[in-house]
Amino acid sequence: LTLKNMFFTPIYAAWILGRRRSAFFKEILEIEALAIGVACVGLAASHFLSLSSWSRLAAVGGALSILYGAATWFLLLTGNEREELCRQVVVPAWSRLSGKSFNQSV
Repeated sequence: LTLKNMFFTPIYAAWILGRRRSAFFKEILEIEALAIGVACVGLAASHFLSLSSWSRLAAVGGALSILYGAATWFLLLTGNEREELCRQVVVPAWSRLSGKSFNQSV
């Protein structure tokens, strides 16, 4: 499934959008490299930390998720993509969680 998503999906999406076949490979390779890097950090963490309980496993998984999110935010997303993500995801989620309207532009 991962290989299909890594090779077939970008080629198919490029074909549907009328772009050259390799149009999305740069982004796919960046995402895959970051995922492999975080997986290696997780593997290293599993050698140094005891993951003998569900709570520890959840804590390490949460920490790795935060690491992956931060690395994606700072290394892969452009300024426009960050603004759009804030506008469409962060602001509405904050509004729902806080129960307040958050109409401030980001």
